[in-house]
Amino acid sequence: MTIVRNPASGEKEFKGDNGNYAKVGAVLTTEVQDDEPQKVTVTYKVIPYLWDSVAWFGENNKLNPDFVPKMDIKLVLTGPDGAAVGSEDITVVSKDVPYPLTAERVFHDLAPGTHKVTVSGVKTGGRKTTDGRNRTGKDRVVLGEMSIEFTIISG
Repeated sequence: MTIVRNPASGEKEFKGDNGNYAKVGAVLTTEVQDDEPQKVTVTYKVIPYLWDSVAWFGENNKLNPDFVPKMDIKLVLTGPDGAAVGSEDITVVSKDVPYPLTAERVFHDLAPGTHKVTVSGVKTGGRKTTDGRNRTGKDRVVLGEMSIEFTIISG
């Protein structure tokens, strides 16, 4: 099994629209199984944070279902020839405190060679607005593009 991660350690941060009131930590991972046929699992995980007086905290309060964080992402898989193998719009809604957002996609029977998976989107919902007021549900963070390359070896 081969695991590739972006970033290699920690999380990539994306901040809210209007200042330092909301951010997310994002990690993109691919796991390539060495078995035949090879299976590739792509996982995109986003953790929401909010600024509260002196530090960043996870979304640590139980929220009304209308205000629970959600992410809308586009996942694109590009093949060894540079052409898009697949593109998918994915929506994920958090279930419970601290409201992590995880999207997973499994690919089978990919052609040998180097592939690239790219993810981008937006996270909405949450406790604070980006101007710092406590009007629940108005938090928006643009999830900048992240990508990973992985190689499928023919058996």
